[in-house]
Amino acid sequence: LVTLTYAAAHFISRGGVELAEVRHESLGVLSAGVMCASGRTPAVALCGAGTADGTEGSGPSLALMDLSTAQLTVQLPLEIVPTVARWEGRSGLLVLGGGDGLARVFDVRSGVKAVGAAPLFPRGVIHDLDVQDNSLAASALRAQLGPLGHDEYVFDSNLRTADP
Repeated sequence: LVTLTYAAAHFISRGGVELAEVRHESLGVLSAGVMCASGRTPAVALCGAGTADGTEGSGPSLALMDLSTAQLTVQLPLEIVPTVARWEGRSGLLVLGGGDGLARVFDVRSGVKAVGAAPLFPRGVIHDLDVQDNSLAASALRAQLGPLGHDEYVFDSNLRTADP
């Protein structure tokens, strides 16, 4: 079992004993993750919010962690912190949703390559999505002006789908 917490991935045995805790400081705070297979190697896709030190490469990123070595094999910078990640095993696609309402699609079969993005919720934060084959369904929270003049997020009752 692999669990993700604020800043670490924990490997836990069937009996509930923690076998290892793995931290990768370059990722900063973990915001999303999903099990996936990069080629024949089982991996976990980790989305990091970055670090607050302001150095180059300290922003949001996507990384693949090899489960056999607990090492990051690939790390890519992202434009925005992902809020949810889903894996579609048949096509080898990783889909990330984020605070800008875009669903970003990555091909993980041979490295990690961005293959597209779909603007599903222009004023919302994608908080859940599901992907199967080439179809995607997503729901979001959208910003609306609150009674005191500040933004508040409410559930967007529209379900958006993308099918290329």
